[in-house]
Amino acid sequence: MNSDSDKACDVTVEGVAKYISRPNWQADEKTLGICALCGKRLSEPTDDYGPVYYCDRMRSLYDQAGQLVELWKHQERFNELCPKLYRQIDSRAEAREESRARRIDWKAYDKALAWDYGQGSSLMLCGDSGAGKSTAMWHILRKVHNLRVGWEIYSGRKLADAYFRACRDGAGEAFVQRLVRLPVLVFDDFGKEQIGEAVSSLIFEVINSRCEECLPTLITTRFRSDSLPQRFEKIDITKGTDLVRRFQDYFEIVVFRDQTITSTQPKQNHEQTR
Repeated sequence: MNSDSDKACDVTVEGVAKYISRPNWQADEKTLGICALCGKRLSEPTDDYGPVYYCDRMRSLYDQAGQLVELWKHQERFNELCPKLYRQIDSRAEAREESRARRIDWKAYDKALAWDYGQGSSLMLCGDSGAGKSTAMWHILRKVHNLRVGWEIYSGRKLADAYFRACRDGAGEAFVQRLVRLPVLVFDDFGKEQIGEAVSSLIFEVINSRCEECLPTLITTRFRSDSLPQRFEKIDITKGTDLVRRFQDYFEIVVFRDQTITSTQPKQNHEQTR
């Protein structure tokens, strides 16, 4: 930079954010007397604390840009966890007419998105495959993530692997307690995989404890809530009954139906009997 017109970045919050988010940008050579961001000459290149690297305007933008960069990094962390299919959520009317979107039950989708973390209630999304349950769940999780609320998501197999790994390390009980205390816990495609007695008991203990503590648990499943215990191997019949009761008493249940199935075709009944 050797003139006032040689700008290093756009003089906007987003422009500064993009500039300072470059790898090793702070290693760039800074010329005393020149603003390191906009390239303009500084009227007072030093103060009582040493060299001044930014003009007053860019210093104000720099503070705002730092917050924007942190938001970008936060969103990147979410994208690392979220499957690519669900990263871009577009709920515009025209987007709902696209091929995959035509299968989605948008009425159920909108009802699911009305879920509010602040109320502490649990949520179960059940129904047809491809009708938008997982799409809605990841949309909800993005909102939870943006609130800086801690969350974790498990399939049946992932939960079993994590639990047995913790048990081998002598940390089984600590793992269970962490699941119980998580601000938001998600079980994805619940009941898809047949799981053994140990993990069945774990799931019952975790869901039961979280209901008692009024901590939200979110579930997606293709099964009815009253048939889910049948997916757990050798679960005690009393625990199975209690689990169904927890679902019916503590969960808001939203039913999704594949919108490409015509009304003349028979559908599996997902309605809940209370």
